[in-house]
Formats: sequence, structure tokens, C-alpha cells
Amino acid sequence: MHQMIRTSSIESLGVYLLARNEKPGHILRSIGLSPCALLDRDAWLDRDQALALENDLANIMCDPLLGFHIAQQFSLVQYEESSTHLLNQSTLGDALRYAAQIIPSIESGTRLSLRRKGRMACLTSEMLGDFKHDPRHQLDGHSLVLRKLLQLAGEPMDVFARLPRDSTMSEEIECLLEAKVEFNADSLELLFPWDALEAPLLMARAPVATASDSHKVCLRVMRTISETMKTGRPTAEKTAETLGTNLRAMQRHLAGWGVTFELLLDNYRRDSSRKLLAAGRYSITEIAHRLAYSDSAHFTRAFRRWYGVPPNQFRAQISVNPSSWGNELMVG
Repeated sequence: MHQMIRTSSIESLGVYLLARNEKPGHILRSIGLSPCALLDRDAWLDRDQALALENDLANIMCDPLLGFHIAQQFSLVQYEESSTHLLNQSTLGDALRYAAQIIPSIESGTRLSLRRKGRMACLTSEMLGDFKHDPRHQLDGHSLVLRKLLQLAGEPMDVFARLPRDSTMSEEIECLLEAKVEFNADSLELLFPWDALEAPLLMARAPVATASDSHKVCLRVMRTISETMKTGRPTAEKTAETLGTNLRAMQRHLAGWGVTFELLLDNYRRDSSRKLLAAGRYSITEIAHRLAYSDSAHFTRAFRRWYGVPPNQFRAQISVNPSSWGNELMVG
């Protein structure tokens, strides 16, 4: 069974790259991923694909602490409705228990648990199942995000962390987590006083989003493409109008992220077409209509360009071997 991660869970990768003067679209395409891997917040990415992405980026950026640095850009408010419910909890304990409930809807195969150890509370994050790639950066990110959750409490507390990683750059890690750290542990754990679970939750302590204007515009363009596709074909001009900006300003922000409107539209259609074919509920003509093509012939030509085969042949392959099509957002 494939474990999956919601794109919104890793979108801070884009913010991280922009903060280092890199264009996320260019970096993603250089390692074979679609820009939609970070911009379509409703999409899912295969967990192994996400781990490979993090490892590739760590090498490209020469950043052994990439997971921590990405989590620094992470905002606890970026999950929209779920974030609102989380931050409206009365106490830290309520917030942590709610986080444990919703984590499977964000990262399947991740389990968050809270238990008592004497006078201490132990918050544990586990990645279940097998994975092909080193999960170090993902777990590093988990530890810092959980530390941000603890910082929502209305009172200071001493925190002790256990990390399943080596002690390379230990001083930097302790500084990032604002905690004493034990390295080479069997699992990721944060320990803090049990009584702190009754501390009131202070929404004012929730870190605000740090995304650049270009990242925010790209996310809004991607969402507008998805919404407009329900009623007609999205265009750059109509999208800019919907966003309340002029076309040149929108194009400038997209270029700053390393994409164009046409590329995002093409990637959205490509990724959506594969999912619609795999669903098995729609004819080729219906899929062409849902993706705002004038007829099935135009869709078939585009699909052959993306995948090298016509959609009927692709569907036949899926029916024989459902696992062959995958869920990762790869560049075609």
C-alpha cells in the first residue's frame, strides 16, 4: 500500500527555495517533478517520492538541516479549516489530541501519539510501513513543527527531544528546537511537563505564514485554474482578473517562481487526466470536456504528448496493472 502526503504538507519547500533565491519551478523540473507537486494543495504525493525530493534538495542546496529549515517556513495556519479547529482548542492537550486525529488526513502512514511518562508527557511521531528513501529530513521537519505546537501554550516549559538521527551539527539543532536533544534515538519524541497539557492555547503565538508574494500568487493561480475548469477553459487574462491583479503583474510573480500560466495549466490537465482515467468512470469524451478541450481529438493529442500513448491504451494498461500508473506528480 502506498503511503501518501498531501501537497499542502510540503508546500513550504517552495518558500524555502525562494528564500534562498532559487526558483522552485526550475528546481522541480530539474529533478523530474511537476510544479503541481508543490502548488496543487489538494493533490497527494507518494511518500517515497516526497522523501526522495527532500533528499535531492538537500544535496542540491548542500543543506544537511534541510528538514528543519523547511519547517521554519511552515505555518500552523496553512491547513485552512483543520488549522482553524486546531487553533480554537482550549488547551495544549486538546490541540495535541486533535493534531493526532487529523494527521492521517495530511500524511497517511504517520502516527502522532501522546502518553504519560511519570511527570512528563511524551509526544511521539512515527512513520509507519516501509520506505525506500532516507526519512531523516521529514522527521527533522516533524520535530520542529511539533515544537511549534508546544510553543502555543500560554506558559514557558522545558522541552527535551529525542531524535532518530546522528549528532552532526548538534548545537544548531538544539538552537532550532530550543530544547536539549538526545541523538541516535529509536524514535522521534518530545518530552515536556505533563501539567503543561492544561495550559491555555494562545492563538497569538501561532506563527504567521512567511510565503513570498510570488508563492502566494502561484498558489492562487493554481486554485483558480482548478475552480475555473469546472465551468470553462481557464485563460491567463481571466485568471488575473479573478485574482484582482493585472496580467503583467501575475506573469511576473509566476516567472519569479519559475513557471508560466501555460505550464501550470498544462501540468494541471496532465495530472488530472491520469486521475480521471484511473477512476474508470468517464469516457474519453467526458474527460476531454472536464479538462476544457474542444473535442476528444485535441485531448488525445495532448495525452500522447504527455505520456507517449493514447488515453485508451493508457486506460487498458491501468486495468491490467493498477499500480503501474502511480500517484506521484512526475514531469511527463
